[in-house]
Amino acid sequence: MKSGASPAMQASVLALNRQYAPVHILSVRRSFCLLAKALAEVISIEDGTWCSYDFDGWREHSEMKSELGGREDDEDWIRSVNFEIQVPRVIRLLYYDRLPRLAVKFSRRNVFLRDE
Repeated sequence: MKSGASPAMQASVLALNRQYAPVHILSVRRSFCLLAKALAEVISIEDGTWCSYDFDGWREHSEMKSELGGREDDEDWIRSVNFEIQVPRVIRLLYYDRLPRLAVKFSRRNVFLRDE
């Protein structure tokens, strides 16, 4: 780990496709790149409802949460020069329609299950 790096950068983020199906686990750095390029949005649960935020909206939401004292110790935050932002746990890719490929392992048991 680099000497100035935040431990929050070591976290992982779940990526969903446009239909909200899980497709990949991303690094925090990659997820922020996708958010900044407007290729993804943050999905968050607040008061039992799903909310989606673009990068600027998530930054404003994080700032309000930090100011109102909603910042908990177990949540990961990243500090930049001008602001602090919470690490998102789930993002949704806006232009990705594919589903993850389901790989079937060919084994004796699976062949017997297939052929009954």
